[in-house]
This record gives sequence, C-alpha cells and structure tokens, in this order.
Amino acid sequence: MFLAEKLNSLKIKWLLGGSGALMVYGIKIVPRDLDILMTWENWELMTKEFKSETEDLTDNSRFQIKEIEVQVIILSNLDIPKMVSFEGTPIPVNTLEDELGYYKQRPGKEDIVKLIEEKLLTED
Repeated sequence: MFLAEKLNSLKIKWLLGGSGALMVYGIKIVPRDLDILMTWENWELMTKEFKSETEDLTDNSRFQIKEIEVQVIILSNLDIPKMVSFEGTPIPVNTLEDELGYYKQRPGKEDIVKLIEEKLLTED
C-alpha cells in the first residue's frame, strides 16, 4: 500500500480510520476513499512530502494520490493506534471497537455495524 509506506517513512503519527481500517482488519468492504487521521503538524509535513504526487493538497483535507481519494481528518490528539499488517505493510488503525462506535452513530450504516460486530465475535 503506497500511501501507508510513504506515511510510515515520514515517521509521523497517523492512523487509518473508516472503511479503510475495516478493510485492513479483513472485513469484506471496498472503501470509496481513505480516511487518514493526524495532527495539524503532521499534515503540514505530509503536504510537503506529497507535493509532487498531487496538485490538490491545498483543498481543505480532500485530495487524490495515484487515483486514491484521501480525506485527512485533523485531530489535536490521536489515540494509540493498533498496528495491523496489510499486504506486508504495518498500518496504524483505529480499534474495531472505536470503528463500531463511529458507525453506530451514522444512520444507514447498519450493514457495516453488523459486519464489525461479526468480526469482533470471531476475534475473541
């Protein structure tokens, strides 16, 4: 996963959330975009690094890198991520419990809530 490898090489604190995190956990879902959570300082470092990859880095927090739509969510503080290996790349992700709480708050996401609950049951 190009994006994760590049972010990991920057040695910054970031994590993958939303449907991308669910995919990394092995839930059968195809993300329409990747939600990257990081601090403002790390966003500034990332924009410098990815400047040659995309011309859209000035748009709030949505841009494309190699046909991948990315949304960066700026947080003042990140929880300690869970590291999960995906295709040989370590990816810092939200816990499944955190993702479950997030999806439970979103109307129309009951199918995804069910998938997360099923995955949590198989991990115990």
